[in-house]
Amino acid sequence: MSRHWMKMYWADYLADTMHLSQGQHGAYLLLIAHYWNKGELLVKHCYSIARATTEQERSNVDEVLEQFFARDGDRWVSRRVEQELSEAAESYRRRAEAGAKGGSARASRNVQPENGEALPKQSCSNAVADGKQPEPDPEPEPESTTGVVDGGPASPPSSEEKPAKERKRKTKMPDDFAPNETGIRYANERGVHIAEEIQRMRNWAESNGVLRLEWQATWRTWCDKAVEFGRAGKPAARDQRPEKFDPTRYVNDPAYAAELDRRNGNSQQQSEGGGHGCVIDAQSRRVA
Repeated sequence: MSRHWMKMYWADYLADTMHLSQGQHGAYLLLIAHYWNKGELLVKHCYSIARATTEQERSNVDEVLEQFFARDGDRWVSRRVEQELSEAAESYRRRAEAGAKGGSARASRNVQPENGEALPKQSCSNAVADGKQPEPDPEPEPESTTGVVDGGPASPPSSEEKPAKERKRKTKMPDDFAPNETGIRYANERGVHIAEEIQRMRNWAESNGVLRLEWQATWRTWCDKAVEFGRAGKPAARDQRPEKFDPTRYVNDPAYAAELDRRNGNSQQQSEGGGHGCVIDAQSRRVA
């Protein structure tokens, strides 16, 4: 048994040795260290163990031996060191026994049976008349968890079994972006000129590298900004301004003439009621 380390209870040591001098402390520690390593302390070696060469140093050794050791023939015996040696030997014995038991258990698990005894015996019920090994039965199909179990419907698959929903990513403004029905109604309610504002939003998005999760929502926000900056309603109002009369086109373009005639009818009604519409007479159809 190797004794590489020893328990040292410093509180107990100091309580018993506070009266010792510096030289006596050194002598005592050297003596118990040798005692622990060799298991004994011979009388004839005490001075050399404590490095005592002078009269005072030998006196220190003698004082320590008289106080903490007992003479037993050619040996000095320390009750405290003997107690620690006994406890260390018992601890070593318990660890050795535990290690032996563990090794035996591992060895028994690793023993290989002789003469092929490890192979399972063939069941007679699996043999066939011609002596050939029967083919193994196919593995049973796993039961469906979404079908009918024990005559009743199975519980629906849990949320953990459902495939994870793919996370939506931000994208650039699509080249073919157009407001949906909700976006068109949203713009019309605010008097936003859709074509002009789509082009404005596209220029802004491309020049700034804008990415969005939902461009329809971005369009509705853009409509609000158009109202905020005073752009809403202006294009629509411009489109509704009365068109200047073109006599030449009126004669040569039947569709243009029909539209003006329709408007002229409305204008006559407005004139009769005090309106300011213009009346087109037959002379306006003649071209010089």
